[in-house]
Amino acid sequence: MSNEHSKIENLAKDVVGQAIKQRLTIATTESATGGAISNALTNIPGSSKIFAGGIICYRQEVKEGVMQIPSTLLEEQGAVSLEVTTSLVNNLANLIPSDLGVAITGVAGPDLDDHNNPVGTLFIAIRSHLAVKSYPLLLPSQERTQLKSGFTQKALEIMLAHLEELGRCNA
Repeated sequence: MSNEHSKIENLAKDVVGQAIKQRLTIATTESATGGAISNALTNIPGSSKIFAGGIICYRQEVKEGVMQIPSTLLEEQGAVSLEVTTSLVNNLANLIPSDLGVAITGVAGPDLDDHNNPVGTLFIAIRSHLAVKSYPLLLPSQERTQLKSGFTQKALEIMLAHLEELGRCNA
């Protein structure tokens, strides 16, 4: 098992453990990771207690049709943007009710996207009863599969931090 894979597995165990402990459910909508976050979570025993579901919205047509993102927003801001990622996580709540919603978009390369975002650009949005928080990030450019793993790891780290924050607020 690679070091990268074991980090993702350990983070997923921690996320699932925290969600079980707090009796919270999680839903995801993923673009750049292609379902890797959902996969990492559901690889953990007990995840059926907390994982409500996930949507892979890779193509623009799915973002528009399934996730109800206006085509004007996609054209103006680009599919990989803070605005679109935030809209994805907000709209996810209508499709898959959960306590914690996560949306992710990014540029895995090898080229810039249509709005000239560089390879490694990443946006993560998290929604809970406390707030919606969005994170613009830039990971070092590397091979596509490594970037997808890096995107997945960042998302799990942010999810864990939010679950820990929810635990403190509910204590």
